[in-house]
Amino acid sequence: MSGPTATGEYGYTPAALPNMVALCARQRPKDLLFIDGLSHYFRPGRILEIGAGCGQLSELLAAKGWDVTASDVQPFLVEYMASRGLKARVLGALDLASLIERPYENILAQSI
Repeated sequence: MSGPTATGEYGYTPAALPNMVALCARQRPKDLLFIDGLSHYFRPGRILEIGAGCGQLSELLAAKGWDVTASDVQPFLVEYMASRGLKARVLGALDLASLIERPYENILAQSI
């Protein structure tokens, strides 16, 4: 098999981070609308964002007072999110059952 599922890289490398960050900045107005429209559907409690990338949605949710954990399969993205003050962890969507140690009341998987 070829492609992202075979390599585990999903097309992202640390060299892509500056472009990803710039894209997230350009998408911020759309992301604000998305979070404003979606957040009233969340149950009280914690949110796990799967495939958070740069963590822009998790940042917006945290700014609204939610207890958010951002996750991504790429360690360099998790390091970036943590450097911005987010709770972040390496987590692959295919490994959720074995890697989540506590229940989350809400799961957001907008980018996967």
